Amino acid sequence: GGTVGMISIGTGVTTARVNIRRGAGTKYESLMLMPKGTKLTVYDYDNGWYYAEIDGKGIAGFVIGDYVKFTNAHAQRFSIGHTHG
Repeated sequence: GGTVGMISIGTGVTTARVNIRRGAGTKYESLMLMPKGTKLTVYDYDNGWYYAEIDGKGIAGFVIGDYVKFTNAHAQRFSIGHTHG
């Protein structure tokens, strides 16, 4: 994984089945289809996509932001949508 030494911006869970990909776009290869409720550690935000690592799996990649719900956000430098309820 390429997350060693990176600063986490928060932790979250997936709100639906969603792919984690090699790059920030649907054209990139999926590394895994994550089930709903997969726990993630998030490291970066890039144009609607989060760079995150799946807890306990050592798989890191990009997840579309619409399907990530933050459970603990360390940085407030960007607004996090989809937090209704």
